[in-house]
Amino acid sequence: MLISLNPRLSLLGLSLLSSFSALACNDTRFSDFDFWVGEWEVRYANGEVAGTNTISPSLNGCALEEHYVAANGYEGKSLNTFDQSTQQWHQTWVDNTGLVLQLDGNLSENKMALWGKGLDQSGKLIMHRIVWEKLAVAPQGQRPSLTQTWQVSQDQGLSWQTLFEGLYFKAHAAENQDDKTPQQPVFNGR
Repeated sequence: MLISLNPRLSLLGLSLLSSFSALACNDTRFSDFDFWVGEWEVRYANGEVAGTNTISPSLNGCALEEHYVAANGYEGKSLNTFDQSTQQWHQTWVDNTGLVLQLDGNLSENKMALWGKGLDQSGKLIMHRIVWEKLAVAPQGQRPSLTQTWQVSQDQGLSWQTLFEGLYFKAHAAENQDDKTPQQPVFNGR
């Protein structure tokens, strides 16, 4: 069946949708995770390069897209947004091993903490917790701008095992460093 639409009504509908989408993500909480936006070199605490991560605004500021590429070939992408219905941030992560994570949480004291449940390789229920912390930054990118810590718990959150801890350096600042020896991060001036 072929449906013919009145061109004036179609333009009106597109105009209304366009106006709605411009207001849809006006809530200031959509910018809570903006400290993560950029081109990053991610390093382990020993200074070794773990990989690169690109975080880009998407969908008129309604979402952030992540593309992580590790030095060892591991790769993953995520879509992140503030969900107004739950009043929480949400991340959907998918990687080249088939792992899918559904995480939810919020920003508190310069830390974005997202949580979710999943299954380990044996099918046992585990909890994931990933925390990004915005750090005080030294001049000329000598210190990381943020850290990311990914932990899992097999006992409903009573104890946590760290799977990954990364130091994020702005990519252009990392390329300009003469000495790749890691500096000690300054955690919010503490």
